[in-house]
Amino acid sequence: MPEAIQKLPTIQDAFAEIERQAEERGEKRGEERATLLTQRKTLLQVLRHRFGELPMPIVQQIEATAGVELVHHLAVNPLAYT
Repeated sequence: MPEAIQKLPTIQDAFAEIERQAEERGEKRGEERATLLTQRKTLLQVLRHRFGELPMPIVQQIEATAGVELVHHLAVNPLAYT
């Protein structure tokens, strides 16, 4: 058997690598979600401390944010979404 063929990864090796990469992507997504949830919670706490009870549309907007950038924007300019 030629040496080049012997060096090719086996199907099992290829599946193991695909599984490892999928696990890494899943872990990264989980970490990003946890970061976003923590930032949402912190933002709501800061805003409630500063302004008292918040209007429901603001709370809903913060809870519905899909990205860290929007949460940061709301923290800097909380009245932009009233």
